[in-house]
This record gives sequence, structure tokens and C-alpha cells, in this order.
Amino acid sequence: MSFMSSDLEPAGLENLAPELAVQIMQNLSITDVTSLLLASKRMREVLNANKPYVMSMILKEQPGIDEMLYLHTAQRCENHRDRMLHPRIVNVRYNGPSGPSTINLMGRDVAKFEYLSDKPLVLRTNVFTLSIGDVIEVWNKMKVIDRYVDLFPRVYWRESPEERRCLRPAEEVRLRKAVARWWLYSHHHHGFFHNWRSFQVPKKWDRDPRLVHIRRLNTDEILELQDLWEFVRDVVSNDLCSSPERICRCDDGYVVDLVPWGAEEGRHNTIVSTYMKLAPDQLMYYLDHYANWKRSVTVNAITADTRLFTRDTETLSISMMKVLEERMLVRSMQHTTFPICSIVDDTRDHPAFVNAWVNDRWADGRVPLDEDQIEMLPQDQSAHARRGDDGTDASLPH
Repeated sequence: MSFMSSDLEPAGLENLAPELAVQIMQNLSITDVTSLLLASKRMREVLNANKPYVMSMILKEQPGIDEMLYLHTAQRCENHRDRMLHPRIVNVRYNGPSGPSTINLMGRDVAKFEYLSDKPLVLRTNVFTLSIGDVIEVWNKMKVIDRYVDLFPRVYWRESPEERRCLRPAEEVRLRKAVARWWLYSHHHHGFFHNWRSFQVPKKWDRDPRLVHIRRLNTDEILELQDLWEFVRDVVSNDLCSSPERICRCDDGYVVDLVPWGAEEGRHNTIVSTYMKLAPDQLMYYLDHYANWKRSVTVNAITADTRLFTRDTETLSISMMKVLEERMLVRSMQHTTFPICSIVDDTRDHPAFVNAWVNDRWADGRVPLDEDQIEMLPQDQSAHARRGDDGTDASLPH
């Protein structure tokens, strides 16, 4: 038998069955899928033949997709503490080869919304049907998260570039989920999607929507979000809120160096906390266009698009701290430390220690104690959120 027979078709992407092509794309990031589509005519044909179905199947496998669907289907009424992140069903309706069809992207997960208190909430499950335009919008949001996967190693190993490496698969999953959770919190509690939001500091035990939001996370997920938040602080401080200026060095005369905004007046930390209210897509846009630019240009560009920007600073760090304090007090372990749940494996505690803090979310967003028990625990005093500072001379934070 000759192995050079012309009857044998060459192997490769161009001869893959559509089902296999979809399976391959399901295991790639959105950005990698985009690159593959540019490189392979066959992959483009598979996608274009049934775009809503193929894109939906790819999105279903992306880490953080649940949070992004919550973000896309967010409603203004959800700012109420009893409606924050209520369960929902998200479907995509499309015209398949045999007629109209539906694919489910999110179904009501009973395990996530089991009610831990003696007064269960009555929540209506909303059903959302996405169009191809909605699917593309979610797809583009996932591409923003891909950008943070590329950015994270450069920032994390900024001071030791010789140690820089790509994220391992487990690390990438943690990062993607953490960015999606940051985005969802920012949408509800840092911007003005809702007609009203609180300018008070969150207090332990309160039914504050911001705390309800964070209580729905496991402790290890909150700690991973804290680790991401330090990365965001580093990026905002060094890459957005620092500008080149002439500084005097006695031996060398004047040189140009990056100077943090407001550092000499002791304002830099407040400035950074103010700009950390930007959502992930906003921050990435300004990093692309205004990283280390002149201060006045950057400030004008950002504040022109954001109303009441200096009204307050970010509250995510406070909300996470308050919920972690609640978790420790509820467990009666005030003197026990949390595990190190960093995104990068190198500094993450052993799984045996971390596993004691997983699957402990308060699924209905309420502390699993009655009022008498809560009154016996330490309480917080009411306080206004710290006034914001955009870095201009006209900004006078309290």
C-alpha cells in the first residue's frame, strides 16, 4: 500500500469537523479564539455558520462568566439589600439548522442561594434572553479580562523582571474570576448605575448592599480579591497617578522622573483610592491612552466622563475587611489568622490550610446569627466615606 495516495486528505485545522472545532475553541481564552479566527479560514467558517451558538458555547467555559452575566443583566432595583445578586436564568435564543433554539448560559443555582437564616427571602427568578448583540457585548467584556491576564505578570514582577513568567492555569483562573468580581462590585457600588448609593462607610452586621454582595463569596475568594486589589492599587499608583516631572538632584542637576501625584502634600493615597473606583474596562482604557501622562490631561479626561468623582473613595477594600472580620467573629476565632490566598502559587498557603476557608459563603447575604447574638459582638460607629481627591489643586479632601 502506498502512503502517498492522493486519496488521503492532509490533517490540520482546515479539515476539522465543526464539533471538534467548537471543542478546541471552548478551551481557549476569548483573545486566543480571536487570534485563531484570524489564522484559520475553517475556524471562521465554523463560527460564522452559527455565531450565537458557537460564541455561547465558548463563553460558557470562561472563568468568571457567571459574574459577567450578572453584570450584563444587572437591574437598578438590585441595589436593595434583599435584591442584590438575586438568582436568574440567562438564555441565548438563536436560529439553528432545525429552527429556533435556546442555549442556557446560566440557570438558577439552588446551592448558591440556599437560605441560611430563619427568615428566608422570597426571591423571584428573572429570566433573561440574550440577543447576538448581547452575546458580543459579553464577549468583548471577557476580552478586557484577557488584557489583565497579560498585564498582571508585568506588574506583579515589576521589581524583579528576571523572575517574570506567564501565569499557570490555576493562577489564571483565579485572576479571571477575581477581575470579574471586582467588575461586578464596581458596577453596583462605585459608579452611578443605580439612582442612589451610600456614601457611608459599611458597618459590620449591617444589611448594607455592599456587604451583602461580599458575603456571597467564600473566604478564599475574598482573600484572592484582596490580592487583586493590591495589584490594582499598584497599577493606579505607578502607571496612572504618576507623571514625569523635573526633579532636582544636587549632583546631576535636573532630571525627569515619575512623581506620584500629591506625594509631597501627603495626598497620594487618597488620590489613588479615588481612581480605584474606575471599573476594569475604564481603567484599562485610561492605561492605554493616558498612562504616565501629564497630570492635568489625565485628570481632565477622567473627571469629564465621571460625575461626582471626588464625592468619595473606593469602598471595596472596606467591605472586604468588614466581612472578613464578621467571618472571624462568627467562628469565635478572633486570634486566628486567615490563610494567604494569593493569586500566584509561589506565595499561596498550602491547600490544607486554605481548605478550612472554602465553601463558607453566606449565600443569602445575611449573617447567620440572630439579633441577640449580634448585639453581643463588637459594633462599628457610623462614619462618612473618605472624601475623594482627583489630584488637582482645586480638590480639597476632608
